[in-house]
This record gives sequence, C-alpha cells and structure tokens, in this order.
Amino acid sequence: RDFLQGYVNKVQRFLDAASKLPSMAEPGEPAVQAANLLVRFCAAQKVTHLLRLLPPSSTEELAKQVDDSVARAFAKVNELGEAEVQTCRALLCLSLAAGGIGLRPLTTVRHAAYVGSWLQTANVVAKALGVVVPATWLWSTAVLPCQRELHSTVAGLAADYGVDALALCECSWTELPNK
Repeated sequence: RDFLQGYVNKVQRFLDAASKLPSMAEPGEPAVQAANLLVRFCAAQKVTHLLRLLPPSSTEELAKQVDDSVARAFAKVNELGEAEVQTCRALLCLSLAAGGIGLRPLTTVRHAAYVGSWLQTANVVAKALGVVVPATWLWSTAVLPCQRELHSTVAGLAADYGVDALALCECSWTELPNK
C-alpha cells in the first residue's frame, strides 16, 4: 500500500505542477491548453504500468485516487468548481471523438490492462514454465495466486461490464499460452 501511495503522490506532484502553468505563463500563451494536454495525456500514464503488473484488486484504490486527482487538476486548470466537475464527470471521461473532454479513467480500464498483460506474455511464460493458467482454479491447490487473480479478473470483466475477455481475444483458457 505504501508503494502504491508513493505513486499516487508522484502523480499528485505532477498534477500540482501542471495546474500552475496557466498562472506562470505570459499573457497570450496557450498555457491552459498546454496544462490540459499534460493533465489529460501524461498524469495517468505515470501509473498505467502498475495496472498491467498488479491485479485489479490491488490497484482499485490507486486508480480511484489518481482519477479523482486528475479530475480536480482539470477543474483547477479550467477554473471549474467542484460541483461542475461532479455534474459533468461522465463528459470528462468521454472520448474527444464523442464530444467529451477525453480524460482517461484508470478505474474502468484496470481489469482490461491486467488481462491484456497476461495475453501479451502468456506465450513466453508458457514456453519457459509450462501451463500458464489452468482452465479452472477452483479445485486445484497448485494454482498460484496470480493465476487465481487472472480468473477473478476475467470473471469481473464479465460481471461488471458484460465483456467476455477470452471470447474477444478468440481464445480459451487452454489456448491462452498460444495467443
């Protein structure tokens, strides 16, 4: 938890610095636009590797804190009140193409990031170690905690978002190492 809180603090320091840009710039400089770009594209990137590395159950609080910090920084840069940010929170996270602001919420992508990481590395890990993730973990005592977390994450994607991650990737548990 201390390790993850350190990352939250790192993001907050970055956001504090980016939020100061408009007040430091000369008149006529595109400081608000520059600060918005930094907030939108760089802040969350400071922790996305952790979403791929650690199971979603471990990164939930990290993602919430970073998402809240990014929303507050966006509000500060654009001189929005807290009530305005809460009212239009969905618009903040909607893509630019769909007419939104384009903030990238970590809370909603942490499950997919973790599964995606497994899919990217399963083939190499299977060649080195054998079976990467058994088709079921319920009855096996030989399954590693990270393998249980992957099963739990795939089930969570289905329950929370109606997404069948393995079907989208056109594979089954037994085919996972070959993808």
